[in-house]
Amino acid sequence: MEHDDKNLRQALDAWRDSAQRGAERPEWFWARQRARVMSEIRKPRISTPYLAWASLAATVALALGLLLPGRPQQPVVQQQLQVAEQRGHVEISDHDLMVALERTMNSGVPASLEPATLIARDMTQALNEKDQSQKAKEKNYED
Repeated sequence: MEHDDKNLRQALDAWRDSAQRGAERPEWFWARQRARVMSEIRKPRISTPYLAWASLAATVALALGLLLPGRPQQPVVQQQLQVAEQRGHVEISDHDLMVALERTMNSGVPASLEPATLIARDMTQALNEKDQSQKAKEKNYED
């Protein structure tokens, strides 16, 4: 057992010595490494042209966002309601109200709410299937 420990220790010592010899480098190598590292440290992180182009792109995007309409025009009925509210009285005909309601109902769902529509549809379908199976069970108990 001692002999195996001694052989293992000698093998590890020999490996450590060879690793150290392989890692030893002349002074010129380390001077070159220091110079390379220092030149990397002194380099600016963001080049000026890149920063200028990024600023220009952000300015153009902001200008486009301000110039382009962000939301669709309000229906005429809503505009009439706002004018009437500002004047102090709200009067709208039943016909105009029904037309506004119909337009709103037919306008569809915003793209951001489409996943919720799918979930609601699945829930409704599951509820209908549950009701049908419940009615089928009740019918079986009646017979």
